[in-house]
Amino acid sequence: MLRYERNIRLEGFGENGQQKLMNSTAVVIGAGGLGSPAIYYLAASGVGTIKIVDGDKLEVSNLNRQILHNTDFLGKDKTVSANNTIKKFNPDCKVITKNIRINALNISEIIADTDVVLDCTDNFKSRFIIADACWENNKFLCYASAQGYNGQLLVQSPSPTNPCYRCLIPEIPPQGAIPHPATTGVLGSVVGTMGSMQATEAIKYLLGMTTSLDREMLAYDGLRTNFTKIKREKNKNCKLCGI
Repeated sequence: MLRYERNIRLEGFGENGQQKLMNSTAVVIGAGGLGSPAIYYLAASGVGTIKIVDGDKLEVSNLNRQILHNTDFLGKDKTVSANNTIKKFNPDCKVITKNIRINALNISEIIADTDVVLDCTDNFKSRFIIADACWENNKFLCYASAQGYNGQLLVQSPSPTNPCYRCLIPEIPPQGAIPHPATTGVLGSVVGTMGSMQATEAIKYLLGMTTSLDREMLAYDGLRTNFTKIKREKNKNCKLCGI
């Protein structure tokens, strides 16, 4: 009660809401810049089980934005570092780690028996694999990305009337068409902003609250401190959700 007192005081939250979170399971795919704040705040809010999926090892260049980790774990698996951090931060949170890279063959098993999925990856191939699987398996998905001083956020809520991720971007962009943050750079605090908002959207869903981001995309301009909502419409010809 003391740990979650400020949650419980919130209108629309209460003890029942806290119990919902404690009985919930979230899977976070990617324990990097987006996954770090998302995982932290899911654990802080009291989500009972967090499944962390990442196949990378920690590098020193990660540490400007990946606040879940520290220099003691350089060269070690990010899942090991993430598990160590969260166990110290909130020992009541059950952490399940999978030190693997996702693909079309393992994604359905990864997201099975979970209540919400957070896509914290940094490449379009993974994003499409996750979005397709979440739609096909009726899983609520929180997606974010960040590059430079900018970020984007949306949710995919499987419903006959809601658009899927492919309604916004039908196919994987050609390699090199969109610069990668590894070459253009990214401000760590911008990534932190987007990952934190992913956690908020996931928590809202777990509590049964509504969101406008199932039909909109939120764009963040960190230099101008602007948030802009962009309408998303269902594509009747979409090969995933329009059939």
